[in-house]
Amino acid sequence: SLGPLTEETGVSTVDFANRMADYGIDPYWMSHEPWIVAEPFTPEAGELWSKQDIDTWIGVIAQIAEEARSNPDMVKTAPHNQPIAQVKGDAFEDPAKWAMTWRAYQRKRDNRDKTTDKGVA
Repeated sequence: SLGPLTEETGVSTVDFANRMADYGIDPYWMSHEPWIVAEPFTPEAGELWSKQDIDTWIGVIAQIAEEARSNPDMVKTAPHNQPIAQVKGDAFEDPAKWAMTWRAYQRKRDNRDKTTDKGVA
């Protein structure tokens, strides 16, 4: 768990995983939601990872932990070297934005467009 680091620095496990993308390596597996452990951190080396790959991965973890202590905002605002900035998950908690099928998405989109044209939205 990254709980102690989060308490110390305010850097969450999501921030930490986002920062790993800047180093060009896969982040660890956090956990299924809801989290039963605060700030989950589950390192899982793949079968194809060499010892050198694992050592590099561990070095990046150590570097980001140091960054979290010395410059937490650098980690909290990551990724910095990726074509897409942070993905916001706010819509995941809003049933009005959920669409389980393409047709449901189109229906919601069309209804939204109609209310916007009328100045309601």
